[in-house]
Amino acid sequence: MKTIFFDMQGTIIENGVFPSPVKQIKYILNIRMDFPTYIQELEKTLMTGSYKELKEAFSSIGDAFDARITDEQMERLIGMWNKNKLLSKPYKGVFDILKELSKNYNLYMFANCDVFSKDIVDKYELKKYFKDVFLSFKEKALKKDILKKQLKKIKLKPEDILVVGDSIKSDMDSARNINAKSLLIDRTGRRDYEPKVSDMKEALAWIKDNF
Repeated sequence: MKTIFFDMQGTIIENGVFPSPVKQIKYILNIRMDFPTYIQELEKTLMTGSYKELKEAFSSIGDAFDARITDEQMERLIGMWNKNKLLSKPYKGVFDILKELSKNYNLYMFANCDVFSKDIVDKYELKKYFKDVFLSFKEKALKKDILKKQLKKIKLKPEDILVVGDSIKSDMDSARNINAKSLLIDRTGRRDYEPKVSDMKEALAWIKDNF
């Protein structure tokens, strides 16, 4: 059986706030940096650390970007992050699609995920839809390195792996890094990447025809 690695947020789970939480952090802290460079540093800081509270996590982000966080900014950041966690929900029909795919494929989920957003995984019992779930804060590594590690552990060839996600930088580049296939979910239709689909329903059809 071939293997599919699914991203979580933006692929299986819909964000609870818009713009996305990571974009809001950049805006609230007025971080002036190109987004690809910013997101790499943010994910490394926020999503591989074992923080006890959000204030500690955001203070680390402030240090990483040399940004002095005011009390007002900290309150906005914590409120936004908690709101996203509370309102995040599965995309419509996604669990039926995963069940259908699991008949013919081994499914795994990997995510750049902070320790606080793990509640989303538990709330919707995501683990029951996958053979295993790999979260960056637990693995102490981001998706690129998680995928590389699991490729060796599961003893699969790159051509037997497909990565499905909504981020070119985090998901598609992780697949390219090990010469695996990739499929972008572009719900806005604005990104230049092939192959891509607009939602999980189209992803199901694409996978059946092409993988």
